[in-house]
Amino acid sequence: MSGHSLTMNIKQGMAIAIAKRRAKLQISQGELSRRLGCTRASVSLWETGNTSPRLQDLPELAEVLETTPVRLLALAVRFGGTK
Repeated sequence: MSGHSLTMNIKQGMAIAIAKRRAKLQISQGELSRRLGCTRASVSLWETGNTSPRLQDLPELAEVLETTPVRLLALAVRFGGTK
């Protein structure tokens, strides 16, 4: 698998991971964005895989999603279909 494919798979996996965790916690994109201090549009872009959260923002994102940064990245790999 090329590096580009791996990056795209993890990016899509992160989109799915964020959306699934947010849905499990029953919080809206607006509420997640409020807690993180970003726009609802940013959250939407993350969940569609158009952009990803910055690496330095993962600890705060994971905290709001009631998980850890490592678990969030592991979910991104899993949902991205990479081994």
